[in-house]
Amino acid sequence: MELIYDNTLTSTSNSIDTGTLPTGYKAYRIYTSVRSTTVAWNHLFHIGYNGDTNADNYVATMTRLYSTNSQFGQDLVPGTRAGWGCGTNNSTITFAFTVMDIMEPESTTKRKFATAQAYGTRHYSTSSTLNATAVISQLYEPTTPITSIQFFGANFIAGCSFRVYGIK
Repeated sequence: MELIYDNTLTSTSNSIDTGTLPTGYKAYRIYTSVRSTTVAWNHLFHIGYNGDTNADNYVATMTRLYSTNSQFGQDLVPGTRAGWGCGTNNSTITFAFTVMDIMEPESTTKRKFATAQAYGTRHYSTSSTLNATAVISQLYEPTTPITSIQFFGANFIAGCSFRVYGIK
């Protein structure tokens, strides 16, 4: 695994673009650590490819489980919503993490399929925490190779990090 993009924000931003990624990889692995100014405990942010923000070109599902009250749910979410972030209702030091794998990003004959695991928390106080885990799958309909990745749909704060690794 080779690090091919690394960005830790030093100021607030509502979108991040990797620019043109190097080629020669069979898969990408993405790590994000996200918190935003969204007024919520947790929220989904968007991950798109090649500047394509048209949700009709994506299909995504999410299954989530909350630890404390055993809530379970499954949703069909707007196609580009594939990453999880913490909002302002959480403790100021709480970030949510997403790990995503994109299979065969350089193929010209196959749709792009990604799977993600996301972890967040609702941190009420030092004695009350609700941990959450989500499994997200995303299908990108076009068969064009992925040349860049965009993270958007949230006002990301300083300290958020976005890393992309290439797997040969």
